[in-house]
Amino acid sequence: MQTDGHLDHLYLHPDHTRRGLAERLLDAAETFARDRGIKRLFSEASDLGRLAFERAGYTMTQRRDFSIDGVAIHNWAMEKPFA
Repeated sequence: MQTDGHLDHLYLHPDHTRRGLAERLLDAAETFARDRGIKRLFSEASDLGRLAFERAGYTMTQRRDFSIDGVAIHNWAMEKPFA
């Protein structure tokens, strides 16, 4: 997590998915952020990661389409502001 609340990576080995681990990591990140006065968390999620972020209460703000080395890809801008 960066000091502005940006979550740069969330990755689980495929052998450890669908066990609630991503949600627990996101919950820990939220606690960490709140304790430091950060007002929102945000990230750019893959299609698979988007599901974990949504389960953790994040909303999708936009689809981001771009290319890397001529290969078209996309991700999802996700955020969770704190009340």
